Amino acid sequence: MNTNELKAARVRRGLTQKDLAARLGWTVPSYCMKEKGRRDMSVRDINKISQALKLSESEKINIFFD
Repeated sequence: MNTNELKAARVRRGLTQKDLAARLGWTVPSYCMKEKGRRDMSVRDINKISQALKLSESEKINIFFD
């Protein structure tokens, strides 16, 4: 996972970690750990984040699949 690209995608959309965590229904610490790559993400997590950020297929691949 490219953690810098995930953060960049979130910032480009004008969202804080707190904003995105709220959209996902997660706690802020839980989201932060995932964004920093300190906690594994499931396919479901990847899909939820992709939908919340409205990522294109190429963005999704670039961020989550090295």
